[in-house]
Parts: sequence; C-alpha cells; structure tokens
Amino acid sequence: MTSTRNVVPYVEYCDAKGLDWRSVAKECGIPVELMLEGEWLPTNDLMVFLHKLEMKYGYLVSVEVGRNTKFSQLSPELDRKLKACKSFAEGIHLVISEMPKFNNHVVFWTEFRDGRWWLCHRSGYRPSTLGFEQAEWSRTLNAIQFCKLFLGKKWQPESAKFISAGTNAHRLPKHFHNTELLFEQSYGAIAIPLPESYQAVPAKQVDLVWHQAVDS
Repeated sequence: MTSTRNVVPYVEYCDAKGLDWRSVAKECGIPVELMLEGEWLPTNDLMVFLHKLEMKYGYLVSVEVGRNTKFSQLSPELDRKLKACKSFAEGIHLVISEMPKFNNHVVFWTEFRDGRWWLCHRSGYRPSTLGFEQAEWSRTLNAIQFCKLFLGKKWQPESAKFISAGTNAHRLPKHFHNTELLFEQSYGAIAIPLPESYQAVPAKQVDLVWHQAVDS
C-alpha cells in the first residue's frame, strides 16, 4: 500500500503544465477524489499510473517532478520536523523513521561501502513491474532533494546507483552527467558526504522482510 501523498507532486506538476492526469487515473481505475485526499491505495495501481503518465506525456515527467518536489507537498508535518533538525545526520535518521507513513514496501538505510557513505533505498517490487523505473527515479530524486536541505541547493551526489537498467540514460538532462550513474545494481543509492565515524541507522530499524515483498 502507498499513500497518495506520494503523487501530490505529480498532480500539482500536471495541473501546472496542463497535463490531464485525471484521465490517466481513471484508466488505472483510481477514483480521482482519492488522489486528492491522502488515502492509502494499492501500490500497483499508483505505479501503473506513473507508467501511463510517462507513456502519454514523456519519459522525463518523473524526472522533472522529482527534481522539483518539496517536502511540504509530501507531508507538511515531515517538512516541519526536517526544518527542526540540527544536522544532516539527524535528518537522515528522521527520514528513515518516517518512511512507513508513506508506504509499506520501501526501505531506506545507510551503509559505508567503497570508501564512502551511501543513502540506500529499495522497494519490494521487481524491476519488471510497470512503473518501477519511474518510482525509482522519484525515490532517488526525493532523496537528493532531502540532501539539498542540508548541503545546499547546488549539491549533487558524486555517484548514484539504480536497480533499473540504463536503457533511457541518454534521455536524461545534461546536468545528470555530473553524477556517475550506475545501473542494474542490487539496490538504489546516492553517495553522501558523512564522516567515517557516522553512526549508521541500526539494522533493527530497517525492518522490511524481503521474502514477503510483493511479487510482480
């Protein structure tokens, strides 16, 4: 299940651009009124919605939405909590702990690998699921937007990992070329600037049971 708060940035982007997201929602069998009320809906339905938006309006819809998402769109409460955080590390712990309020199939965690820290993420869906690539871009860019709250608006990760294949990499805006993009990885992640002494999120807080994850 996924909260429709996750698609508020898409709805507002489409409204601003004059894109008919309502007809796409109806094609997916999603009641339009539920998209506007912060309800919980089957994740598959919302992923198909993202896929159909891409088919109708172009590959870069999810990229453009992700680049411009504000946390106040996703959750005014989370936005307030993030603004109260005194450090990047505190913000990371907060975002990870708040994730279950948005869905029950995505997990974020931190790990130190290859000489650097990574903010990692993965969902319970397979890459072959319709909308997987769009959802992964959304998560990745939301993570980057989060980092910019603490690291500055011009910050970009040196490296980013994706589970998705790099088939569409040539369609990305030029500024993405400043980041090393690694595709077909076992999970998604962005490299983040933290000291080696940083205390990673305890494994017990990363509680998703992957053998119970959704099978597409």
